[in-house]
Amino acid sequence: MRLLGAVSKNIFKVAVACESTGYLVDEVKKEDVSFFPISMSNSPSISSFVRCIRVLNTFAPDILHTHGGTAGVYGRAASVLSRTPHTVHTYHGIHYLHFERKAVRFVYTSIDRLLLLVTDRIICVAQMDFDDGCRAGIVNPKKSHVITNGIDVEYFHREALKASEEVTREKKGKEVVIGTIGRLHHQKGYEYFIEAAAIVLREYPNAIFHIVGDGSLRSSLERKCRALGIDGIGADGCFCLSLIMGGVSNCSLGSDGSTEANRCVQGQRSYGNC
Repeated sequence: MRLLGAVSKNIFKVAVACESTGYLVDEVKKEDVSFFPISMSNSPSISSFVRCIRVLNTFAPDILHTHGGTAGVYGRAASVLSRTPHTVHTYHGIHYLHFERKAVRFVYTSIDRLLLLVTDRIICVAQMDFDDGCRAGIVNPKKSHVITNGIDVEYFHREALKASEEVTREKKGKEVVIGTIGRLHHQKGYEYFIEAAAIVLREYPNAIFHIVGDGSLRSSLERKCRALGIDGIGADGCFCLSLIMGGVSNCSLGSDGSTEANRCVQGQRSYGNC
């Protein structure tokens, strides 16, 4: 939305193509832009490809900017048949580079290498994505840029400060619950959450941490908790760091994907300490 708001509508004619529903769709419709609702399957789909071609032929953009894996594949491929003059693609994390199955990694990498030939510019949201992409041959350093987090994180800094003050005020009072929700997978970086929880608990014993979810790393995360003295237990099929499953005061949704947590930090460095 910040990118959309920064483009001068007096100079450029702008269009957005995305799913017809979602928490940002209503915000997009408030802008003075053309809106094309389009559904794109995460699996190979001829109909999704055809829909992208129709949108490009209807709007006929001079510059196509795609975001993420699915839109990046369909959009860039469709731009060839639609003869779109210029194409820009943004990688918001290149998760498939860390898939365990080599055959799957090979297929996705081959597709992106091919699409790189018809892409004028690549944007990475973190230096790690740029470096990983260059090594994989899906990012050309001569026509690629790193643009860090486009989200104004000052709001979240203020919220984090308020939460810290709340914990301090209630250090000897009621518990403050901090939670994170997701599948227990390397991509989510839960080992960092656990290490941070151990540090916080030494200073603020009234803090309670939850990891709500399940997955292949459950056993190893439980062992890590025991090693750090913050034993995890099972509750309702979920893994958590404490017995109490009350309301969560603060919640985070994280990703790692070969230290994706570092990517988040890198993406926010321009805003100061985080």
